[in-house]
Amino acid sequence: MPGRIEEQSSHPDIDSATEPGEKHIRMPTKGIPTDGLLNALARQYGKDSFRVEMRHNVFHITIFTNRDTTTLRQDTTYNAACCKGLRKAIESALVRNHENKRFLPADQAARLTIRERVLDQLSQIHDNETDVQWLADYVVAESTKATALYLLLANINKLAALYDLARHGYSDADLPVHQPDESISSVNWTSKSGKPEVWPVLNDWDLNDQDLLQVRQWMFLAPVFTSEKFHHELESASRLPFMSRAKPDGRGHYSSVSALKDIEKGFDAFAQENKFLDIIHGLCDAVKALHAKEGRHGDIKPENILLFQDSTSSPGTLQLADFGLGRFHANGTSERRRREQMTKTANTTSRYMPPEFLLNIGGQLPRSQDVWSLGCVFLEFIAWAVWGTRGLDDLSKDGMQPFWQDNGPRQPRSLHKATKAVVDNLKKVLGGNEPSHSAFYDVLDLVETRMLVVEQDRWKCDQLMERLDGIHERSRIDQEYLLGLSLIPRPNASEPASAVPRTKGAAVDTGRFGVPEIRVSDETGKNQALLPLEPPTKGIIPTNRDVSTLQAFDEVFRYPMLTKSVDKHVGKCDEDAQVGTPLLPDPASTHQFELMKTWIEVCLTTHGHTGANEVLSVDDRPSRVIDVGSTAQPFLRLVDGTDMETQDYVALSHCWGPRPELHFGKTLSDNYLARRTAIDPSELPLNFQDAIEVARGLGVRYLWIDSICIIQHDKEDWKRESVKMEKVYSNAKCVLAASSAALTTDGFLRHSRKPREFVTLTSSSGVKSYVCENIDNFKQDVEESVLNTRGWVLQERALARRTIHFAAAQTYFECGNGKRCESLMKMTNEKSAALGDSDFPKSAENLFRGGRIMLLQNLYELYSKLDFGQPMDRPIGISGLEKRLASAFKTRGGYGVFDGTYLERNLLWTSAADRGLKPIDFASSSRKVPSWSWMAYSGAISYIHIDFRRVQWTREVKSPFNTDSGDNGKQHWEANDSQAMPVLKLSKVRKLASTLQPVDLSRKIAFDCQGTDKIKTSDLRCVVLGKQQTDIESGSTCCYVLVIRETTNLKIGGKNVYERLGAGELGEDQIDFTSYESGELH
Repeated sequence: MPGRIEEQSSHPDIDSATEPGEKHIRMPTKGIPTDGLLNALARQYGKDSFRVEMRHNVFHITIFTNRDTTTLRQDTTYNAACCKGLRKAIESALVRNHENKRFLPADQAARLTIRERVLDQLSQIHDNETDVQWLADYVVAESTKATALYLLLANINKLAALYDLARHGYSDADLPVHQPDESISSVNWTSKSGKPEVWPVLNDWDLNDQDLLQVRQWMFLAPVFTSEKFHHELESASRLPFMSRAKPDGRGHYSSVSALKDIEKGFDAFAQENKFLDIIHGLCDAVKALHAKEGRHGDIKPENILLFQDSTSSPGTLQLADFGLGRFHANGTSERRRREQMTKTANTTSRYMPPEFLLNIGGQLPRSQDVWSLGCVFLEFIAWAVWGTRGLDDLSKDGMQPFWQDNGPRQPRSLHKATKAVVDNLKKVLGGNEPSHSAFYDVLDLVETRMLVVEQDRWKCDQLMERLDGIHERSRIDQEYLLGLSLIPRPNASEPASAVPRTKGAAVDTGRFGVPEIRVSDETGKNQALLPLEPPTKGIIPTNRDVSTLQAFDEVFRYPMLTKSVDKHVGKCDEDAQVGTPLLPDPASTHQFELMKTWIEVCLTTHGHTGANEVLSVDDRPSRVIDVGSTAQPFLRLVDGTDMETQDYVALSHCWGPRPELHFGKTLSDNYLARRTAIDPSELPLNFQDAIEVARGLGVRYLWIDSICIIQHDKEDWKRESVKMEKVYSNAKCVLAASSAALTTDGFLRHSRKPREFVTLTSSSGVKSYVCENIDNFKQDVEESVLNTRGWVLQERALARRTIHFAAAQTYFECGNGKRCESLMKMTNEKSAALGDSDFPKSAENLFRGGRIMLLQNLYELYSKLDFGQPMDRPIGISGLEKRLASAFKTRGGYGVFDGTYLERNLLWTSAADRGLKPIDFASSSRKVPSWSWMAYSGAISYIHIDFRRVQWTREVKSPFNTDSGDNGKQHWEANDSQAMPVLKLSKVRKLASTLQPVDLSRKIAFDCQGTDKIKTSDLRCVVLGKQQTDIESGSTCCYVLVIRETTNLKIGGKNVYERLGAGELGEDQIDFTSYESGELH
């Protein structure tokens, strides 16, 4: 390819010219002085007839043989300085859209590309005034407009390339640029002018610049929407110029766009009839405008009608969306038929399709299809406005079938019987005995007689609009015309809630607390805001929704709730607010245990977690459990897992605390046999006693507590049982986390809770509502608790199918479906979702390699910050997670490192603190941990920040997880005496350059432990894991290395044995590449 050369070549390589009048020469830089080359070229070709660039230690020379070329300033540093001001102006003008992606607004682009500014910028790069004038005209002229290309090249410091692009006729019309998946050296331009796709100038660019071009181009290609252009075809990477609205303080994330389908489920902002008529009139007008532009939607349905909320004072604007099935044509239908162009959209939603759809599959689909679909939406809307969700249910009695039915051979299709029945009932309700009909009756009649009819009788949108204009205008001046809907008997609070147009299934009762109760389903919050883990501000009543629309779902919980209405002077409440309880159940009360049991039951039956109802084999059960009996018949003893009468058990996650004198209640060799008969509760710390009470309250007979079920101070028993932790926690019905207990004697169940503040609001009718202070703070209550500083807890939480966290303020339930509070709120957080994933690491299986690497690094960095009572447990406390990860990622690993594409990246860890790490003394343990694993040390780690896409890995280290270290099918290696410690084999161990000074070494390398940086440089060696070119102009390369030292007292099989001392990055000139030797890293 042009612009490339084999590094071994020692002779000039001359290419045929890419364009007439050009010749390209490439030659290695080695041994050729730059000044001498420039002088020789100037003497032979003339000083303005060539260009020289140096990349990757290769001179790239372009000779202009027969054209009057522009004189390009050769000093790239000068060129960069010239562009600096423009780049700064561009950066200042960029804004972020609703997806937090940056783009340049059209008005800012116009400001930055005024001809005078372009002239001034180009004159700093080119000497030839004529060329500068021509190029500036080329950039700003409408016929050749290249303003986006100009700004893009300036942004990536490649503005000097604009002249050659313009000379070949490239402009904004040829953007965006794409790189084929199969190639890393060629760039394709999307061209509408028939120019060649592959242009060699881009191939001369460094891969970094090519990537920058492709990534940053989208900032300058944001579409501009105007009333003159109706149809836009956009690429998926396009950055839409839609700005985010500010979110109200104290609330979670929400969208300002709602589907009409969701509005129908319970949105009361359009409760007045004239608002309903505005919706119907506006939607029909939108379809009319679409058809007037020779377009057709093809899939009109409630989900494709979105509500854009423009301001807090306006209910918003409904807009048709999802034109993926739509078509637009420059010519009318008659012209299109003459050219035999047929509109085909065979994937429209079947429920809203017209009767002729099945007859026309593969053939022409007219715009009248949109009229039928719109009629279906209008009918659903009217039925819901009159009867609520019951009306929608009546329309779907026979399932989600089309609104028409097939009447057999040679019989015309007609309205479905269920649809016809709803229409007839609606007419009776809306028409009544009045001689003149209501507005809604007239709309319904229009739907029945002019929209939901056979194609030849169906009206066009402009005909419908004439009739709707009349209905709409009359409703504005004749209030009696609107009385039809308002006089319909509405159910009161004692009537079935399904008859009210509200959220599905809410039912209001008066419970034993003497305040209204609303039954709330497990799906509470599904269509509401997701609360952040940080505490929101304490607003009493937010302000963008009528309080009468505060509603809840049904079928699970029965606790005091906010009622449905308050006095009008109270104002409006945020539509996304979740509904909770002002009173928490008393700790350890029957009501609290019933709530916990409901959490677990809903999770088991509705969340669909893997293995939720799986039958456990004997091997999958713990070796021992505590039999707690029941609340009615309590007893306490230690039993074998094989003797369990049911497989259900709960497991306790707790911490002992810093005071050894309080570490009592353990099972020892001395009391083990006695405990198989009975355990005296008074011998146990309060945390254990609370766990026993919770197990009985949940109706679970068996409980697992590590220090009771594992014989303490028995090394053999600990060695057997500690490796089973993964199964113990992952197979438990639920894990009980003592989050509020700093000491084992604190207890976690009966904390004295601070009374929750709330305000009681009474309406004119005497109905009470309660507005409470927000106490939901999972981050503070759980994630920052003392318990979560304990090393074992990370694995316990991640492996658990579900966890109940007993915090001081309230209790939280966590599973893969999110987090639920005792206040009945629901919370989610993507960053902590992996740890709450009941199918860990299922949520990571769909990640690409880069995402998986970041998951591993974040997990290990978090784990390394946690504390262990016994530091030598550090390699075991996460082994269960590593087994899961190795299986999910289909690789091998252990000791904090994984095989294959993960190997080099996982090895590049360093100490996160300047004071370094502390080696763990494994002398008293059978565990053996190699020096290349961070598990051999205490302290927090971090990983060297690397752009992995730009690194070339040397493959000079061989995986320690090979068949020499275990069976062919083995996936996970852990620190125990049953297997040899894995060894990292090194094919090339190199010396450091003799010129490398200790001060430079200490800046470049992060040594693992204090004091090792004092070792003589001559005694150190390094292993190069990867290389990355950092300076294109100088060709310098950064090497990512492990710094090692030979262990003088070891030599295995004639090979040198080394230990790791640190990691970092060195320049190629700081490493001796003249020789190397092999060895092993232990």
